[in-house]
Amino acid sequence: MPNYNFYDAFSWIDFERFSRDIIQKREEIPFELTKIGKDKGIDFKHKTNKVFIVGQAKKRKYYKDFIRDLKHEELEKVKRLKPDRYIITTTLSLSNSQIDEIFKAFDGFIHSKKDILGKDELNELLNNKEYHEIERKHTKLWITSSNILQNILDETINRRQKNLVLQEINKIKSVSKLYVQNLSFDEALSILEKQNYTIISGTAGSGKSTLARMLILYFLNQGYELIKVTENISQAESVLLPSKKQIVFFDDFLGSFQFDDNEIGDKYLVSLNRFIDSIKKSQNKLFILTTREYVLRRGQVKFNEQLSNEVINLKKCIVDASKYTRYEKAEILFNHLYYSDLDLNQILFLKNKKYYNSIISHSNYSPRLIEDAFKKFNFGANSKFEGAFYNEFINYLDDPFSYWQTLFEKQSVASQILLLNLFISCEPLDVNLLKASFDKTCKTYKKQFDDLIITPNTFKICLKELSDTFTSIEEGGFDKVVSFQNPSVNDFLLKYLRERQDIISILIDGAISWNQLIFVFTTRFKISCSV
Repeated sequence: MPNYNFYDAFSWIDFERFSRDIIQKREEIPFELTKIGKDKGIDFKHKTNKVFIVGQAKKRKYYKDFIRDLKHEELEKVKRLKPDRYIITTTLSLSNSQIDEIFKAFDGFIHSKKDILGKDELNELLNNKEYHEIERKHTKLWITSSNILQNILDETINRRQKNLVLQEINKIKSVSKLYVQNLSFDEALSILEKQNYTIISGTAGSGKSTLARMLILYFLNQGYELIKVTENISQAESVLLPSKKQIVFFDDFLGSFQFDDNEIGDKYLVSLNRFIDSIKKSQNKLFILTTREYVLRRGQVKFNEQLSNEVINLKKCIVDASKYTRYEKAEILFNHLYYSDLDLNQILFLKNKKYYNSIISHSNYSPRLIEDAFKKFNFGANSKFEGAFYNEFINYLDDPFSYWQTLFEKQSVASQILLLNLFISCEPLDVNLLKASFDKTCKTYKKQFDDLIITPNTFKICLKELSDTFTSIEEGGFDKVVSFQNPSVNDFLLKYLRERQDIISILIDGAISWNQLIFVFTTRFKISCSV
């Protein structure tokens, strides 16, 4: 029987949702969750013309707090509601005497002791096969399941693999508490269960690696051992054991791919396809790969046979970060609030609908910016006023200049020049034109500064570095085109150039087209001409 620790696994809103799902499955009737806020005694309900059933989910650590809340607050609410039936779930383990006390307190409303479900009763339901769907849906359960991650680490014998697996375990622990499950998980899981492997593709920052890690966590709870690949598939082949259930993870599997070397490319992909074929035929092996979508498409053009549609597309799950629903955006915000060190008054301030709505509806909303904001603005108990965090948060979303400035300053000088070349051009820009502009600007820059080193591969290296944060590369007719991932990058670079007159002169001298001179730059004076 599973032994999930619901208190550690769930926030209160997660536990309400889980309770609704498991009671709904048990009763075989639909239950509706109440809106976030004061529940008025109802967390979930089933109401028709004939029956009114109320459910209350309580996340509590100590029984004395739990029973006090029930007797002094919830009982009065139940008397006002007058439901036909009342159901209670809690994260606590309840003794028989405690169940008796609750049953007696709610005499006339709780009709059976089976409607009082503590930790043990909930785990007992999850032990039944028909409830496995509930278990799979609530991903945050898996991280608390009987020290499964430590057991996996202890069983890893290979020293290098142990270090790689330890890194992955730490990442899994970090992302799991903030993760919001959506349809991408079910899609990728379905492909994986049918084909034994899946390729998770998408733009940089879309959540590819996070999705992969949540899939890994799911299968670790099914008894699989993790194998991490960082360079080539031989890393996995050397530690595969026929008798063991093993899941192989290759993050960004085309990230360091030698597209310009046909011989290396052929050997790399032949060995990869051979490994995939063996995984497909296996009864106890799984394989998860991730890649940026444009890199995958580029590889398919260059090595069509080895990366054919038959091998790739039918097993691919595309993650699109721009398609978060409004509810998922709210959940992401809530998770960050719940696990933050913010003062309670700062959090309560956001309960007002107009405040949290202005965040999740913001045009610049993205999980990356949300995460970064919580790292930057951590107002504790000594905050000046309760709306301090919200004000900083909104100002940050309105003008994420500081966010892009920090990222920009972390880039190499060459990468900064590439971004500025793209900015003064009319994006999306053909990659060959961008390279020509980049090369000329670098030559001009080196005449004035000595902190720039250029090699034949500098442009390619910069493109790869920037694809993780700033730029996207897409197919555009005869060749690839480069553009910014987020429109706010343009706003940042405009402000940056206004403060760097020395860089402006270099960009002008390095321009290769008239368009680059008129798209951004202008004079202080207007000249009136008549014909």
